[in-house]
Amino acid sequence: MAVYLRVIVSSESEAPWVLLNCLEMPRWVRAMLLYEPNATNLGKPKEVVFPKILDGFDPSLSERIRYRVLDILSESDPSLTDAAIELNEQSVRHGFTRLFALKPWDIVICVDADEIIHRTSYRRIVLGVLKFGSVQLGLRQFMFRANYIWQDFIFYAPTASFYGLYSHKPYSHWRYKGRKLSGIVGSHFSFVMTIDQMLEKLARYRHAVDNERFADRQQLEAAVKNKRYIFEPDRQVKFVELTRTALSDRRSIYPSSFEIVESLLEGRFSDVW
Repeated sequence: MAVYLRVIVSSESEAPWVLLNCLEMPRWVRAMLLYEPNATNLGKPKEVVFPKILDGFDPSLSERIRYRVLDILSESDPSLTDAAIELNEQSVRHGFTRLFALKPWDIVICVDADEIIHRTSYRRIVLGVLKFGSVQLGLRQFMFRANYIWQDFIFYAPTASFYGLYSHKPYSHWRYKGRKLSGIVGSHFSFVMTIDQMLEKLARYRHAVDNERFADRQQLEAAVKNKRYIFEPDRQVKFVELTRTALSDRRSIYPSSFEIVESLLEGRFSDVW
């Protein structure tokens, strides 16, 4: 039995998160299975950007990453119907099964690029899979800025499981599956990016059609400034703004390697940081 961290990437803006996940991986985790589709969830062609990014990683880290390009352009549907987007996403999320040869009893921890598993959580995750077969992982939710925490909310979506449990079920998406593992095991840096990067993401990601009305620079700038969750205007959400001086123990909140990548996150903190 081997343990793998499976990560999907789609944009250059995700490079700091890939680095952070790699830094957080314990040595006993076999590898990061990193792959990049050449089409978006909307079925549009996408430039592959990560080969040149990985060339800049320290060799001691890049040797732990198995990177592949997922060629799904010919099967992607650009019609923008709900059914087409669902099938496109299915091709992306299940596509790693074509690229990497795993055994049914291997354990895969499946995350998106901005979902970071903390180093101290890996053993608990593996024990959860050994007990239940599949577990959903709870992450602390950061939103818009790397020091905005969504209060009283745990984000559940990433899934850890035996590979053989879902390898023949493409509709599973390798997400939202299994028993919820208690406690927080990582961090989700959702839309923690510059305004330009937000606009780029809103043009390509899974919910682009539903949220296209928010792809406006002034709206996004106001949302960040006012700590407002614009994607669900009627939802009561409170963001807590962290400052450097307020954190007596940053490692109780952030991944232990966060300070190493902090310099790569220019423009992704609020002014008080």
